Amino acid sequence: MTFAEFLASKRRTETMCADLGYDDGLPERGGFIYAGNCFIEDNTAGPPDFAARGKYYLLIERFDWVSDDLEEMEKILWACWHLHESDTGPLTGDDLDVFVQGFCAAYNIRVDGDVFGVAFSGKDAFARAEAEQIITSSAKAFGLYKGQ
Repeated sequence: MTFAEFLASKRRTETMCADLGYDDGLPERGGFIYAGNCFIEDNTAGPPDFAARGKYYLLIERFDWVSDDLEEMEKILWACWHLHESDTGPLTGDDLDVFVQGFCAAYNIRVDGDVFGVAFSGKDAFARAEAEQIITSSAKAFGLYKGQ
């Protein structure tokens, strides 16, 4: 599923847990569901200081993000969960660009168009794992991790 198709599958719900068929013991809340089983929650279930950090909440395994930037959260969800779980084939063109943006946002890597332009040159398509390796090795080599 391309990123555009992923976004096209987006639907708003006010009953996230019921729609996804799980009970986490928290009050029912709203959010967005993508591709049937990927989701970004409204950040309303936690304490007020947590809610003040951002409008949306995304949890992938043991990592979480809180932000007002839904577009960035969607890129993280697509790049770091949906593609990993669905094995959609090689990344090309716009999807490769979105993958770089989402993966970098998830791992606090600064997007440097010059570095990644060179790192991804020479081929038209990249496997997800290969793209991850290129991003992380480039980030180390060129000091692109935020805070370095």
